[in-house]
Order: sequence, then C-alpha cells, then structure tokens
Amino acid sequence: MKRIIYLILLIIPLTAYGAFEGFYIGVRGDGMSKTTVALNGDITSSLINPASFNTNYNRSINVGYNKLFMMYNHIYMSYGQKVSFGNIGLLYIERDITGDFTDSLNNLLSSGVLESEKGIVFTHNFPLNDYIRAGYNLKLYDLSMQKYGNATAISLDAGIIGNLFSTFRIGAAIHNINRPIFGKVIAYYVPSNLIVGVSYEPYKGLVTSLQFEKEEGYDTRTELGIEYKVIDPYLTVRCGVASNPMDFSAGITINVGKFNIEYAYSSQREINDSHEVGISVNF
Repeated sequence: MKRIIYLILLIIPLTAYGAFEGFYIGVRGDGMSKTTVALNGDITSSLINPASFNTNYNRSINVGYNKLFMMYNHIYMSYGQKVSFGNIGLLYIERDITGDFTDSLNNLLSSGVLESEKGIVFTHNFPLNDYIRAGYNLKLYDLSMQKYGNATAISLDAGIIGNLFSTFRIGAAIHNINRPIFGKVIAYYVPSNLIVGVSYEPYKGLVTSLQFEKEEGYDTRTELGIEYKVIDPYLTVRCGVASNPMDFSAGITINVGKFNIEYAYSSQREINDSHEVGISVNF
C-alpha cells in the first residue's frame, strides 16, 4: 500500500501539465504505437520516459532509420550504460524534409533540405527505492529552415516508473517542462507534453500497455500496445493502435546473439505509411 501511495503522490504533480509534444525514436515503441511510458526498455525508450531505460546489459548501442510518413528522413544513434548511480545515455536524432523551394509565383529557387530538426540528448535515471525509478533528459534542439534560418533551444524532460504489483507497472513523463522558445521576432514555443500509462505482464513474455497523451490544443490521445515473445529471446512481435489521429502499428525483433534486428510499421488514414528499421548491440 505504501508503494501505491508513493507512486500516486509522485504522478499527481505531473498531471498539472496539459501539453504534449513528441520527438520520439525507437523501433520497439513505434511498433506498439509508442506505448512504452510504463515499460522498461533500452536507451531509445528514454525519449518517451527518461526513467524507463533499464536493461540486463551493461552497455547498448542503437542506430535506426525511419522514413516518417514519406515526408521526413529520420535517423538516430544512441549509447547507453549502467553506472553506479543508475543509467546514463547519449542520443543524437536528426529529421529533415527535402524538396523544392519556390517563390510566390512557383518559380524554383533551390532544391535540397527545406527543414532540418536535430537533437542531442543526455539522459540519466536512478532508483528512488526498490520499486520506483526517476529520470530526466537534458535536450539541445537545433531547428533549421531554409526560409527562416537557424535557431537552438535547451529543454528538460522528467519521468518516473514503478511497480505497483508483480504484474503491474505504472509510468508518467513530462516533456519540455521549460517550454523552450525558437526565434525572436516570431517566437515559437515547444509545448510541454504529458504521458501517463500502465503496463500489465500476466506472465513472462507477454505484456500489454495502455497510456494517455495530452497535447495543448488537441484531444487526449489513447494508445494501446501488445508485445509477445514468440520464441524467447530470438523472436518478438508487437502491435498497437492509437486514437486522435487513428493509428495502427506493428513490429518485430529478431535476436542474434548480442544483436537485435528490428522493424516497425505504422499506418494512418490521413498520410502515407511509415517504415522504420534499426539495429542494436548489447554487451
């Protein structure tokens, strides 16, 4: 009972934030409609919940590429390590849109990268007791637009994750707590985002996860994901569904020794499908 009360007291202050913004990576999460806020995972899971990076390995390296809805080229690289004071990691993320830049009369001015978004993230999490872990991300954003130039900003995320019972886990995270600002003449605020969720693992190898996201100006997004180890540890499959907007996803991980080869697929009615591939090394 003390464990439950402690978790509730930690999560209530987080729900005071109403906004939600995503700069997420990770093939596992994308195959489950990003329902990983209440799941332990590899270093890439830190972008959803900085408290969630917690694996059985001392070190891990991840690289991946995602053709995001046929518009963004999305790449990432990450390194995570266990240390005496928890888990730490460093991630690099880059997205860009390429195409033609035209004037008001549709005359071609140039071709190439129209917009580029980059992020460097330092993540750290640590145990509060035997059941609960807290974490944070320090993020350096860089935004470059061909028409408007370049700008940078620093952001902070925070999160917690903990076991309610042997089969239930709860998690919560706030992104961009400080609402970083891009630009001076025309300021753009990156909104603060909230995610709260719970996962259920009735037996080893099967886990379901439910979470809720809230972004300023938008309806609450509900997400549900399932992961099943078909042949543990060699083959894992997963799927997910989300609302606002409606999204369907699926994914697979093939384990070969220290290597994981991963794939995720996501589909929406409004825009083209998304495909993502990644490789991780754990040692």
